Amino acid sequence: MIFETDGCAGCEVFHTDVLATPRVRRLLDGFETVRLDAGDAETPVLAPDGTRTTPAAWYAASGLSHLPALLFFEENGREVLRIDALVGPQRMVNSLLYTLERAYEKQWTYQRFARSKALERSLP
Repeated sequence: MIFETDGCAGCEVFHTDVLATPRVRRLLDGFETVRLDAGDAETPVLAPDGTRTTPAAWYAASGLSHLPALLFFEENGREVLRIDALVGPQRMVNSLLYTLERAYEKQWTYQRFARSKALERSLP
């Protein structure tokens, strides 16, 4: 789930510098991705937990504070990761891999997972 809004400079950077990255694009193929306008108080949406809401109400209720914001869910609708800051391509790759590899099921924090990926990249 990607929350963004028109006129958001960070959202524009996220699209041009992160989402356009080839590796990010490939990894996103493993996800059902939905983009919502965090300021939209009219469009009805059904959240993964079955709640009927609007993008603006969902964003407000989620406790997110910056845009772009991302929520990652399991197939059953359980949230497994959230980001509410502009991230670079490597953090986005790690976030996607954290979810795709189901690292949360091993009780790994995102930080532990990202560190393990950094160590893998540093090995010859």
